[in-house]
Amino acid sequence: MALNGDLATMGLEDIFQWLAVGKKSGVLELRGPLHTKRVGFHEGKVTSIWSSDPREYLGQYLLAFNRITEEQLREALATQEDENQLLGRILITRQLVTEAEIRRIVQLKVEEGIFDCFLWQAGAFEFHDGSSLGQKAMLLSLEVTGIVLEGARRLDEWKRIRAVIKGGDAVPVAIPEAIAEQLPLAPEDADILARVDGAKTLDQLIIEMRAPEFKIHKLVFDLREKGMLRFTTAGGSLGDSASMQLQRARALVEK
Repeated sequence: MALNGDLATMGLEDIFQWLAVGKKSGVLELRGPLHTKRVGFHEGKVTSIWSSDPREYLGQYLLAFNRITEEQLREALATQEDENQLLGRILITRQLVTEAEIRRIVQLKVEEGIFDCFLWQAGAFEFHDGSSLGQKAMLLSLEVTGIVLEGARRLDEWKRIRAVIKGGDAVPVAIPEAIAEQLPLAPEDADILARVDGAKTLDQLIIEMRAPEFKIHKLVFDLREKGMLRFTTAGGSLGDSASMQLQRARALVEK
């Protein structure tokens, strides 16, 4: 059975629940303002994801978690092209990562890719019943309920964040006195505060840290709430063009 429409009239929560309850197998194609994603389903459970966003490739996640180096990734990708093997399998064979690590990061990659779609302001969907992604990938079997609950939670959180941070062109500034009072810092807080220099925008921090947009916005939002940083500008002055600039910058960085 085919199902298609606009995400403004039928939200992701309803779509995912329909697929889960009906124990559907196939591919859900999601077309957003900047990217297209395809989510694989088998008997109502999520198995995999494909994304046109280079930032959501497995290699980028492995770099973000410091599990491999740029050079190791380039060598593995060259082998993948020559031998048509899974990237994860190549890295496991070379003993650069364990199978458990790859599975954990693949699951995170799938979940984050879907959570991102919950934040889209516009988009369209189409379910291809009985289809497959047609790509070699480590297949999972993820329950929809947890994904939907987290996606809805993030959407609510995103609305709170956007009330303060208007866009990715917002520029955060650290407040040393407040930071000193709250030492020691959590590793992620310390990492992002070390990168905040009063000139970098959030979009630039996202590129530098190879992190999901939501994660960086949430970390910075929480640090503002704790009084450890402020904004010289709340952003939003570039409108949609800010996101387009971020995507172009990502493409240049990831070539």
